[in-house]
Amino acid sequence: MKDALFEVEEALNDLDNLLCALAVVAEPFCTMSADRLSGDETDARNGLIGLRDALKWQCRKLGDAYEAAWRAAG
Repeated sequence: MKDALFEVEEALNDLDNLLCALAVVAEPFCTMSADRLSGDETDARNGLIGLRDALKWQCRKLGDAYEAAWRAAG
């Protein structure tokens, strides 16, 4: 069980690194005001913001589940 949890921990760390990379690439675009963007660019920006927020939320849920599993494995 603990070996599986170590693999989950490694995957969570990789996911966190990917989220950091997404933030570096997308954040400048996400912070642009809509008046500087075309309609399609605004839609893309809003999609990136939604994706970023959804991924952060899922990571938080995964982290909480990981912590609970680790405590249960004791």
